[in-house]
Amino acid sequence: MVEERYERNILCQGFGEEQQLLLAEAKVLVVGAGGLGSYVLMHLAAAGVGTLAIAEYDVVSASNLNRQLLYTTDDISKPKIVCASKRLRAINPSINIVEYPMKIDEVSIADIIALYDIVVDCTDNYNVRYVMDDSCKRHSKPFVHGSVAGYVGSISVFTHRDGGVGYRDLFGDMQENAGKIGVLSPIVGSIGSLQAMEVIKLITSIGTLLSGTLLNIDILNNRYNRYNI
Repeated sequence: MVEERYERNILCQGFGEEQQLLLAEAKVLVVGAGGLGSYVLMHLAAAGVGTLAIAEYDVVSASNLNRQLLYTTDDISKPKIVCASKRLRAINPSINIVEYPMKIDEVSIADIIALYDIVVDCTDNYNVRYVMDDSCKRHSKPFVHGSVAGYVGSISVFTHRDGGVGYRDLFGDMQENAGKIGVLSPIVGSIGSLQAMEVIKLITSIGTLLSGTLLNIDILNNRYNRYNI
């Protein structure tokens, strides 16, 4: 019997105990535990995803705290992955947290991705995104992409099935990594929450995925645009 913690999940139309058990059996890798990663990880932990893996090497800084809601002032200068794991276990002690305190490159990520059902892009680095996308394509793993800047964010799902389009196919040659940019927490929360929902839909086969679609959100002007890829 599914525990009371997930009662409100199961009461959703089309979402029952079978779907909850699928979440419990799922293994999801989240690369980056910053702004997007905070929301993705909290939602997936609360929803009951059985195994959450985190790849992150950075430490918490004061400038993170406006949008990276996994962390508090007391966490400044501590490793994000340690703080994130502690908070997620407090949110849901019944799930398994796996830590990868490492920088991501083509060698380090390839074997890790093979262990998980879904990979979630919560980084702010184009080089890392390309490496993840290439590895997901080789291993036929779904890749849930999200990005934010200022008041704007975008999200897409690259399933890498049957020769489907990937991140590299959409964005072409290597992009330049920007310097420091402004970003407000609500757009990070919006995109991160949508990423978490796409992961849940992938696991449980409910709803319609953002596969073959790029969704752009401008929260300053309340504009929501979908583009077919």
